Amino acid sequence: MCYKFKNGHNKMKQLPLKIFLTSLLSLASISANAEFIKGDWLHENDNLSFVDTETGLEWLSLRKTIGMSIDEVKGKLDSQFVGWRLPTEKEVIQVINGFTPFDYEGRDGFWSYNNDQIQSEVDEILHYFGVTQYFSTANSSLGTHLLDDGTVGHSGASSYHKASYYDRIYQAKYFYDDSDFSSANYGVFLVSDGGATLASKENPEINAANPNSPLNISDVPSESGIIGLGLALLGLRAREHFKF
Repeated sequence: MCYKFKNGHNKMKQLPLKIFLTSLLSLASISANAEFIKGDWLHENDNLSFVDTETGLEWLSLRKTIGMSIDEVKGKLDSQFVGWRLPTEKEVIQVINGFTPFDYEGRDGFWSYNNDQIQSEVDEILHYFGVTQYFSTANSSLGTHLLDDGTVGHSGASSYHKASYYDRIYQAKYFYDDSDFSSANYGVFLVSDGGATLASKENPEINAANPNSPLNISDVPSESGIIGLGLALLGLRAREHFKF
């Protein structure tokens, strides 16, 4: 199992587990300064998912739903995407906010800054969610998701190759579309409460911050499982290794 940590702002909260696990996770977060952990979905080293340690939610790479509509993805939640679900508007806003020091909640449209201001944040979004669009001027990671009013919003980020262009982060209400909208340059956001990936099957404690995770719904994990996760996290090194 290959985990990759996000270097950035540490917002990890105390997890609703035993004090021992909480302490180990806290030490790991300090040493790696991590909030997101890259992991595998179906096969070892496929790097197609990541967990947000603040919420305990796992997110699927947008590359796996490129060209699909929300309606199409909904029809495959019991087959191709077992264990995944469509996220709420709030969940998408929260995960995008987690990549940046700016707060985009409640705002519409996109935010454009010169490359020095948000380039690292945009690169992180592309790294964790995957690149869905390769252009001569920019690479983008774009996805659709349902809004609270039932319409479809677009979120993601674009990294521009030219200094005269500004990098962009798109949040929730950049465009409006119907649930049958699809594009060769867009994926569909999918989230899991836990247990849908190899990462969470092998280490269910990574979903501990999510009250709806299988870990928190079932019995408290064993001491050996807790110790194993803590030691694994403590042994990891933060690294800047991007695979788009």
